Amino acid sequence: MKISRPALAVAAAALIAGVSTVASAETKLKSITSLPSNLELAKSYLENFRAEVNKNHKGVIDIQYVGGPEVVPPDKAGDALRRGQFDILHSPTAYYIGLVPEGYALQLATKSPAEIRENGGWELLEKVWEQKANAKLLGWGEWGTQYNTYLAKKPSFTPEGNLSLSEFKMRVTGTYRPLFVALGATGVGIKATEIYTAIQRGVVQGFGWPDVGIIALGLKDVVKYRIDPPFYRSNNVVTVNLDAWNKLPANVQGLLQKAGAEYEQKSIAYMKAFRDTDQSALEKAGMEIIKLEGSAAKHYTDAANVAIWSRMKDQSDIEDQLQEKLFPDWTPPKS
Repeated sequence: MKISRPALAVAAAALIAGVSTVASAETKLKSITSLPSNLELAKSYLENFRAEVNKNHKGVIDIQYVGGPEVVPPDKAGDALRRGQFDILHSPTAYYIGLVPEGYALQLATKSPAEIRENGGWELLEKVWEQKANAKLLGWGEWGTQYNTYLAKKPSFTPEGNLSLSEFKMRVTGTYRPLFVALGATGVGIKATEIYTAIQRGVVQGFGWPDVGIIALGLKDVVKYRIDPPFYRSNNVVTVNLDAWNKLPANVQGLLQKAGAEYEQKSIAYMKAFRDTDQSALEKAGMEIIKLEGSAAKHYTDAANVAIWSRMKDQSDIEDQLQEKLFPDWTPPKS
């Protein structure tokens, strides 16, 4: 049977239309945050990554936010992502540090994400996340954010003038436990949303936290002291389940990788605005800043760095490579 040219043209058009429809099918990805969505650190991800991707690539990618700790407990989120319970996770690496101990290196970093992408450190981290977390590392946000110790009562000092937390029970995560234990405190594991009640009931007398988010947590009235200088860097990363990642079209992978790098830059300025507002509000509420100086400051920051360096060294076989790429400006002790 002879087929007319018009019929062939129609068939070809239909075929092209069909291919076009498949090629342009929207990729839907489910996302979780380990921090509550009302905290600035989670807001930064939701606004600077998720919202930007959905806006700039509408019809191509749709990142659907499922929820935060109320959906998946923070200390279970890393494993849940590894199993493919959802597609994208924004979380401090501290919440799944047992799965990826190399996450400690992000806390120690003196190089920015942009510098690490240039010097080969990012490729090193990507391999670690793929092997240990079954995840694609997309972005490291809120890098300019650092951490402080916040207390509900005045601390004591050793005869040498060094800070002591021997009389404190401190709320901890994998980020803070090594430091607070090194300073003599007893660590207590509770959710961020439970800190206020825990302080009121005397369950803890302090906690570590980034330099933003105290106001959102409702802790303005119970924080009486902040210890300076700050320590560590924010270790919030965006990761995608590796099995889901490998199934994505190449163009979608490229768009997400580009968005991850852009998010890193946007999040720094975004967090600075919140930081300035938060710290001003805390000081107006009567928070006193205890500023350690000289040998006392060095003892404090060294205690923080050595505590997590020691743990990473015990649990990772690439600690020297990570030190070279991420924190060459701090030299770990030989012993």
